[in-house]
Amino acid sequence: MVLSAPAAPPPVAPVIYPLRDRVLPPWEPLGGSRARVAAAPGRRYRLPDGSHLRVVVSPSYKATQADVERFADRFFGTLLHGPEMERLTVRVETNPEVQRDCGAADVLACYSPAAETMVVPGSAAPSGQFPQAFIIAHEYGHHIARNRLNTPWDASTFGPKHWATEEHICGGVYARRRTFFPGDEGRHYIANPGEDWAETTAMARFPQYLRLWQFLPRLKPDAAAFAAARTDILRSWRGPARLGYRAVLSPARAVRTIRLTTPLDGRVRISLSPTAGVRAEIRAYGPKGEALGRANTNRAELDVCGARRLTFRIVHRAGAGAVGIRITRP
Repeated sequence: MVLSAPAAPPPVAPVIYPLRDRVLPPWEPLGGSRARVAAAPGRRYRLPDGSHLRVVVSPSYKATQADVERFADRFFGTLLHGPEMERLTVRVETNPEVQRDCGAADVLACYSPAAETMVVPGSAAPSGQFPQAFIIAHEYGHHIARNRLNTPWDASTFGPKHWATEEHICGGVYARRRTFFPGDEGRHYIANPGEDWAETTAMARFPQYLRLWQFLPRLKPDAAAFAAARTDILRSWRGPARLGYRAVLSPARAVRTIRLTTPLDGRVRISLSPTAGVRAEIRAYGPKGEALGRANTNRAELDVCGARRLTFRIVHRAGAGAVGIRITRP
């Protein structure tokens, strides 16, 4: 066949480590000319579930329309996905062309978030590597992340919201002894959460390869990680929840306490709208009652990283009257 079909059984011998691909930075075009890539001939193909996919096949392959349709169905029609499929362009190239257009001699594929384009091989992977279908599933994981949110962080480098929370990504990034390196496609490639996320999505499609996990052992997916990834794919996080409260403060009623659940990592913002003459300050506390800081203004924000409960105290400073309290949480 001109364009290979997915391989089902896992290899007997361990694969070469690691599955090497690239996520291109925004300033680096595919193949030296983003305009050339965008103008390349291609077609949109309808997948079995009704979604569409744009496929551009290298002239090196003498592929018929039927060949490309089979390729699209077999490789992409079986992937768990959301509406982001409609935005994707797939360039199918020979292995030397992949390396040329991805800008590296040791990669099997690459993804450009700026162009929402993946460059993948149209033939079997080199001996000892994961099969072609697995490589494509990994690249599609990058496309999913490109179309997901993880505010205040970048889902492409930290992973999407639910998975990143489940795997404690921000904790590993900001720990005193750092263990994760978002966006690092070089020395810390396997400790780049964006790559571990993509590998998790590929393992979800091909669980028979899980025993060959070659990225960080700490991020080897279990049932909870797979469930979080599925949530990110099918029910992506849309943004922070908005909550409203009201307090009446006076010297006799000096504190209003709000206990907040924070099921996801991210940024919490709180703002006060006091009536004229009323002044108050915000004090924040962690799950164990530890002080997280105070703000003498009417606004405060903090990043939640692993804490599933917060307590805010709105403390009277002057005057008497109502205070509106607005909170956004991930």
